[in-house]
Amino acid sequence: MKILTTAIAVLALVSFAAPAFADESVKTETKTEHKTGKKHHSVKTETTTKHDPGGLMNSTTVKSSESKDVKANNMGGTTTTTEKIDQTDAPGMKNDHKTQTKTEIKTDANGNVVDAKITH
Repeated sequence: MKILTTAIAVLALVSFAAPAFADESVKTETKTEHKTGKKHHSVKTETTTKHDPGGLMNSTTVKSSESKDVKANNMGGTTTTTEKIDQTDAPGMKNDHKTQTKTEIKTDANGNVVDAKITH
């Protein structure tokens, strides 16, 4: 009887402790695009990271994309437009996290900021 009780206790300990030592896999993918012209330059970067703790089908995905456009304007300066989007998709979450930010900065020929807009 003692052997059966000990075996059940060891089995329960191993079954509850095993997930604590499970391997967590992290997979990251990044894509970057560059475009350059005479009066235009743009960069776009997309990153996706997936965390999967021990292959238990409860993975979390984090997506991030950022784009930046620089164009010459009629004042002799530049117009820089930046857009950043972050998304988090967690298991069991009804309202996942999403953040979006847009920035537009206009400069004159001397590099002075003429106009700046930031929207969230």
